[in-house]
Amino acid sequence: MWGTDTLDTVMVTHKVAGKEYNIEYLRSNRGAETLDQWPGGRPSIAGLSILDVGTGDGKFVQDFDDPNTVKTYGQPKRVVGMDISLRKWQQSPKYKGRFIKGDGLNLPFEDNEFDIYYCIQGPLAYFTPRWVNDQGQEGGTPELWGKALSEAYRVARKYVYFTTTAKMDVQKYEELLKDPRFKVVHPTPEEREGRFGAQMIVLQVIKN
Repeated sequence: MWGTDTLDTVMVTHKVAGKEYNIEYLRSNRGAETLDQWPGGRPSIAGLSILDVGTGDGKFVQDFDDPNTVKTYGQPKRVVGMDISLRKWQQSPKYKGRFIKGDGLNLPFEDNEFDIYYCIQGPLAYFTPRWVNDQGQEGGTPELWGKALSEAYRVARKYVYFTTTAKMDVQKYEELLKDPRFKVVHPTPEEREGRFGAQMIVLQVIKN
């Protein structure tokens, strides 16, 4: 889907409500530079905890070992990369606690454990109901969308940040605008109009 900036794929079978869904994920090698897409300008994540779901080759996590990255974005309190399948080096004692094997539909974390749920190439990126072309052909896996979004809401305290591979389905977008769990920060209805490429979605988490 994302093409040339990914290295390989992994096939995963998700079982939900007695049904099986076979999803082929592209492993991401995207890093902290993806934060530049944040609406309103580059954010400061100093002191925040971030869960990188679908971490792939772990570049996002490793970037924060670089002083230049920290200077640009701030020093986060904690950055954890999670993926359904980890590289051997990610399982070494050196990275204990920094890379976790887990399923985006059943996140192995406590409620409200992270400030930001971050997903550039993972469950929400793949499952989001979307238009894949301007003729209105629907893509994504709507059956898994609700479960993945609920898990994101459960573990995130402040924001849910993810990308879609194409424009989000209008009905699902309108449902998201009405969802009491979130405030849609980006895109606004005006920003969404007329766009058919990959989209970044930023949701502010609303909790009692």
